[in-house]
Amino acid sequence: MRSGTSVLAKMLHTSGVPMGEVMRFPPPGGFTHLEWEDASFSDALAARLAGKSSFDLQQFFETYISRRSESGIAWGVKSPFVLPYLRNLRNVADELGMGVDVVLTERPFSETMKSLERLVSHLGASRPVRRKAIRDMEAMQKVIAKRWDEHARDATVIEFSRIESDPDGVKQEVCDLAGVENRELESRWDEAPEGQGG
Repeated sequence: MRSGTSVLAKMLHTSGVPMGEVMRFPPPGGFTHLEWEDASFSDALAARLAGKSSFDLQQFFETYISRRSESGIAWGVKSPFVLPYLRNLRNVADELGMGVDVVLTERPFSETMKSLERLVSHLGASRPVRRKAIRDMEAMQKVIAKRWDEHARDATVIEFSRIESDPDGVKQEVCDLAGVENRELESRWDEAPEGQGG
């Protein structure tokens, strides 16, 4: 969420690691065709996290991992809402005989908030919508902060500043982690307006 996860997801997706089918919040400008996020996965976990839905997490992850693994190629998923359930996801993947490599992005919270404020302003959001977006981001930050240290120990952590200053090096690193060649495949992506990805 404004920390570079979409940029990394795009890097992996266009290098041959399917990251999803539909974005939750595509960048402005009619980019409804973007395919490097799994909206239904994120929406389900967000609803569970907010207490608006309850479902068997083990079954949810088993079904999701099995479906995504049918092709036999490496795949990924990007969602800020998976972090509280990362241990569950890892356990289910282990039971299914699959490994999980975690990549976390890190950006100072003040910069993340400024980026969010710029985005909602650019979109012309009303004041109540802007306030709600900021409250939601603050709530998500609290959830992430509680679990960060636990998961960062077993993850590749990439600083947002590095994504900006060395995108080619970061892309090579995540491609190496995923075991794919660093290449640019045909994608339905067209460059988003400056500052809109992420």
